[in-house]
Amino acid sequence: RLLGADEFQRKVAQDPKNIEAHFQLGLIFSKQGRLPQAEETLKRVTELSPDHVGALFDLGLIEARQNKTQQAIAHFTRVIQLDDRHGQAHYNLGLAYVQQGELDLARGEFARAIRLDPGDAYAHYNQGRVYVRQGNLEMAISEFQEAIRINPHDPYAHNNLGLAYFCLGRVDEAISEYVKAVDFDPNDAQVRLNLGMAYSRAGKLVAAASELSRGIDLDPGNAQIHDQLGLVYVRLGNLQGAIEHYKKSLAKDPSQPPFHLHLGRAYRLSGKPDLAIKELQKALSLREEDSDCHYELGLAYDDMSGVEQALREYRRAVELSPDHGLAHFHLGLGYGRLGHWEDAASSFRQAGALTPDQPHLHYQLGMAYGKCGKWDQAVLCHHRALALSGNDDQILFELGRAYFQLGEMSLAQEALQRALLIEGRAPDYHLHLGLVFSNPGRRNSPSLRCKRRWRWERRIRPFSLPSAGPGWIWVDTMRP
Repeated sequence: RLLGADEFQRKVAQDPKNIEAHFQLGLIFSKQGRLPQAEETLKRVTELSPDHVGALFDLGLIEARQNKTQQAIAHFTRVIQLDDRHGQAHYNLGLAYVQQGELDLARGEFARAIRLDPGDAYAHYNQGRVYVRQGNLEMAISEFQEAIRINPHDPYAHNNLGLAYFCLGRVDEAISEYVKAVDFDPNDAQVRLNLGMAYSRAGKLVAAASELSRGIDLDPGNAQIHDQLGLVYVRLGNLQGAIEHYKKSLAKDPSQPPFHLHLGRAYRLSGKPDLAIKELQKALSLREEDSDCHYELGLAYDDMSGVEQALREYRRAVELSPDHGLAHFHLGLGYGRLGHWEDAASSFRQAGALTPDQPHLHYQLGMAYGKCGKWDQAVLCHHRALALSGNDDQILFELGRAYFQLGEMSLAQEALQRALLIEGRAPDYHLHLGLVFSNPGRRNSPSLRCKRRWRWERRIRPFSLPSAGPGWIWVDTMRP
């Protein structure tokens, strides 16, 4: 017959030195959640029997539950000194070290627990968590996979394996694990959040919105889920829905700078730069060193034609994050609007160095070089832009202009004619091709002169060329 606390208390009263009665009474108090009484009773056991392994171990467990981590470490360590093959002592000592942030020590204890019991799924799982925190994701994956092999229905192991995959960019594998975690525990809002974020990363925005909405149903007060759903709605074009969820995330936790940043961005995209500025300034008051926030604030000032204020924010963004390519790019655009072309070229060069595969960066750098009179460098930039973008009429037009300035009329003619083949109704293209043909230093002249009058041209902008009458233009009539 199982004895209750009252009976063991009577035994202790009858015999204060009854070690087993004290020990069993402490265990009962622990199971009842009466932790202070359990701790006091088990300490009495250790006073009577300093090497009582069971009492020392359970005392460590009770202290860990009360966040008395240092005392718990001392008792688990003493258990191991008395019995080095006590796997659960190694395991719980590892947990205590995790609480203390001593990850190397924790990893060692979990490894010892696994050596003593290779089938301990919890030890593998927590070893994986340590590896995640140390950035060793491949080893974390191995541990989580072993934990799942031992216990295939553990939603926490599937969730954390998905997290490790997600951090490595293996999004499809992450989704697969998150789906399994949801199957085993459909009421875990955190797993729904993780799955929604993975779907979002994979571009499956409708599925992401569905999972995040389900997460909100399960945990309406979760600010992070509201914020992530707002991000998905922005990508779906539902800016009003995004704003509503950002406001809810801030209502739950107004101390988070990213929430203010996201709301500010949504306001800017909604055409409300004044509200965006106020929200972004709140974010910066919480964390001034946020380069993305300075960048977004610069965009908002740009929308309100505050070029000087925008430049100030872009400069601060690149000061905080020298590898912020977009900030460098928009800094160059701002300098260009003020006519500071040398500064613009410098910013475009830095943006291009960070993202050399973006044709618009090389195009803008070529434009800036042209404004500085550096036409040979402009030609090189426009050629790089063309190599990345293919046939773009605007780039070809600027390339033709640069060749014209260098006196390379044959190459200018070729570039402008290619631009006209793509967009034949652009007046400036016709105008500059006419200038090429009429230039005395031209090398190649057209073999045919077009006698067709372009009525649409007159409606856009009447003009005259030096070598052609009013309303007449040179066009390419030759084909290879």
